[in-house]
Amino acid sequence: MGVACAYLGHGYDCTDVDAWKESAKLLLETKNRGRFSGFTDGTPALQQLARGVTHAAITYNGDYLFYKDENPDSFKDIEFVIPDEGTEKWVDVMMIPSKAPNVEMAHNFINFILDAEVGAQLSNYNYYASPNEAAVPHLDEVLTKPPVQPSEDDMERLEFTPSLKGQQLQTFTQLWNEVQSR
Repeated sequence: MGVACAYLGHGYDCTDVDAWKESAKLLLETKNRGRFSGFTDGTPALQQLARGVTHAAITYNGDYLFYKDENPDSFKDIEFVIPDEGTEKWVDVMMIPSKAPNVEMAHNFINFILDAEVGAQLSNYNYYASPNEAAVPHLDEVLTKPPVQPSEDDMERLEFTPSLKGQQLQTFTQLWNEVQSR
C-alpha cells in the first residue's frame, strides 16, 4: 500500500483514508491486468527477476547484493534503485523481552554484536549496513556506498512505515485484506 501511495503522489508514509482507498483501487486494477504475475517481495522476487519471470520487484538491498555476488551472470542486467516516488526506510532493532530469563546475557549479546569488528563481520557477511559508525573502517567497500548506504538524495525519498492504531489500523487492514482476497 505504501508503494501505491507513493506512486500516486501521496508519499510512502501516507495515512489518509482516501489515499489508501485510491491505492487499494490501483492495486486491484493492477491485479486484474492480463500480464500480472502476482505480488511477491523480498528474496522470491529477486529469484523471479533473475529467471526473467518479472521485470520489476520490491526487495531488500542486502539480498540483492548477496544474490548478485553469488550469481553475477543472472544479475548482470538487474539494478537496485530507489524509486523517485520514494519507498520504505528500514530499521532493524534488538530488544530484550520484559520477562527474559537472562537479561544480563541478552545485554552481553547486544554488546557483542555492537562491537565494531564483530558488527562489521556481520554486515560483510549479510550485505546489510551497520548502524555502528565504529564498524565503518572494517566494512567491505560495497557496504559503504549505494544501495547499502543510500545517498543524501535517496534518503530524502525514504520514509518510515507509519504506526497505526485504533480505527485507522482497522481501516487499513480492511483495505489491505480486500486487495489480497480479490
